[in-house]
Amino acid sequence: MMGRIEEAREHLDRALAIHSEAGSIIHRARDLRELASFERQVNGNLDAADQMAHEAERLLRNGNDVLERARLLCELGHLALARGGTGGMSWARRRSWRGEPGASPIANSAG
Repeated sequence: MMGRIEEAREHLDRALAIHSEAGSIIHRARDLRELASFERQVNGNLDAADQMAHEAERLLRNGNDVLERARLLCELGHLALARGGTGGMSWARRRSWRGEPGASPIANSAG
């Protein structure tokens, strides 16, 4: 089983390298989110997962990919819960992404 996990991590690392070289911001953000989830779930390395998730957040901050932003918010909530906190801080972060208090990223993308 460990061989498959290591193989999965290698694939994620390669994808990130390819997308970084290609300059694809949205794909880099997705790869970082997936790596953050991997680190949290497989290795329990919350510090590395936090670092990757926050880099993904930085990349997505001004983007319009609502689905990827929503997925990242879920991962940030999972990280908060894994640290013994609440997922609520993700909702506060969500509101700050567009600078509109209480606004949903989905509502903001509509128009």
